[in-house]
Amino acid sequence: MSMESILSIHSQMIENLQSQRKVASNIHVSPVNTSPIEFGSALEQVINSVNKIQVNASEKVRNYELGLNDDLIGATIANQKASLSFNALMHVRNKMVSNFNDIIKMPV
Repeated sequence: MSMESILSIHSQMIENLQSQRKVASNIHVSPVNTSPIEFGSALEQVINSVNKIQVNASEKVRNYELGLNDDLIGATIANQKASLSFNALMHVRNKMVSNFNDIIKMPV
C-alpha cells in the first residue's frame, strides 16, 4: 500500500469522524449519506464479500498445494483473513437471530 493511499484513507477517516461529531453534538448537519440502506441488499453485499475472500483463500491454498506458486505466507494470511471474516459474519448472524427471538418473545 502506497503512502498516498494511506494518507487518503487517513483523511477520509478524519472527515468521517468530524461529520459524526457534528451529528452527535446535535448540530443541524445532515449525514453524508442520506440515501436509505436496504437491509437485504446490504446483507447480500456482505455475504458476497465474505464469499470472495474465501474463494481467494481457497485458490491461494490450492495453488500452493499443487506447487503452482511458493507463497506459503500469502496463502496462510488469505486463509486467516477468510476465517476471521467468516467468524465475524457468524457473530452478526447469531446476534440477529438472538434479537429476532427477543422480538418474537415480546408481549403484545
